[in-house]
Amino acid sequence: MTKIIIIDNEKDVLKLLKHHFKAEDYEVTCFKSCTGILKECQNADLLLIDIDLIAENGLDFIKNIREEGIEIGIIVISAKCEQSDKINGFLSGADDYIAKPFDIIELKARIKAVLRRIQGIKNELNFKNIYMDLSQNKVRVKKKNIKLSALEFRILAHFLSNKKRLIERYELASEVWGDDSVKDKAINIAISRLKRKLGKSGKALDAVRGQGYILC
Repeated sequence: MTKIIIIDNEKDVLKLLKHHFKAEDYEVTCFKSCTGILKECQNADLLLIDIDLIAENGLDFIKNIREEGIEIGIIVISAKCEQSDKINGFLSGADDYIAKPFDIIELKARIKAVLRRIQGIKNELNFKNIYMDLSQNKVRVKKKNIKLSALEFRILAHFLSNKKRLIERYELASEVWGDDSVKDKAINIAISRLKRKLGKSGKALDAVRGQGYILC
């Protein structure tokens, strides 16, 4: 299910958007502030944000998302509709910008357009010299094709989708193996094999003692 995060300090707007988007079969989470929700964005498909937040700078939050490498579609909604405002929004990292008051039908259409673009991007993951095509199950390191097992492919995809974030072993067991009972030793062995196949690029996958791994 497509996950959408909405940030707006107007209660009525949140209520309206949540009602319409749930009817479209989206999973919707609403916030009145962008404080402390960066992690939430890592697991969402689209962010709808009013940049006119009280005591906060919505554009700075968008910049932070992009600097962290989080792959999420971002649509700005704002009462500020001058050309300079829109340019600032796009330069900060927004994919689209729509002025308040907005037409809900137009907003839905814009959301679907951004989601189509983002889905295309998400089929291709990369980090430094590692390139992954999810639609064709292909991996390249420095333009050379690398053959991975199905398990290694899933492990790499999980790390490339969560760059620069500590992935604990219990998360790998649950999300990659689909089995919470997988032993740490089995996880360590699988990741060691993956790193060997990636060659020098595998050094980017670091072990954090007693916790897990991070791709950085």
